[in-house]
Amino acid sequence: MNNPDMTRKQELANKTVQQGCFAVTYDDLGYAVKAVLTSHSPGYVAEDGTVVPGEPIKRK
Repeated sequence: MNNPDMTRKQELANKTVQQGCFAVTYDDLGYAVKAVLTSHSPGYVAEDGTVVPGEPIKRK
């Protein structure tokens, strides 16, 4: 499983974005502060161009 890109991205400040299997949260300066594994598979792009997400991890 690949690791998320935790480099600074000022354009993503105060946002949470999906990077493959991870949801990465950025602070107000654009630094990645948290990466949470959200699925065991990043998903795939179907032939018609739609994105099919991976199966989410079930948490208790």
